[in-house]
Amino acid sequence: IIDLRYTTQGTAGPGYVTPEIARTIMGGCRAVEVVEAHKYAQSDAAGRYLQDANQEAQRFKINATPSFLVGMTGSTPQRLEVSSLGPEAFTPTLDRLLEGS
Repeated sequence: IIDLRYTTQGTAGPGYVTPEIARTIMGGCRAVEVVEAHKYAQSDAAGRYLQDANQEAQRFKINATPSFLVGMTGSTPQRLEVSSLGPEAFTPTLDRLLEGS
C-alpha cells in the first residue's frame, strides 16, 4: 500500500487523499476489499477515528508527516524530531527510553 500511495502522490495537504486516489491505491492491493473500505471511510466510526487523530496531532503540535511520538507504555509520549528516517535517527532515543524502564 505504501508504494502505491507514494506512486500516486500528488500535492500533500488537507483533503489530499481524494476518493479517486484511495480507490487507485486500494485497487492495487489484492487483500483490500475496496467497496468495504470505501463504506468504512464514510462511516461515523472512521470520522471519530480521524477526529481523535486530529486532536492528538493538535495536542502534540504535529503538522507534517512523517512525525513520531515515543514513550513508555502508560507515560505521556514526547515528539521525536529526526533528520533522517534511518535507524540511526531513532536508536539513541529508543535506547535511552529502554534503559530507563
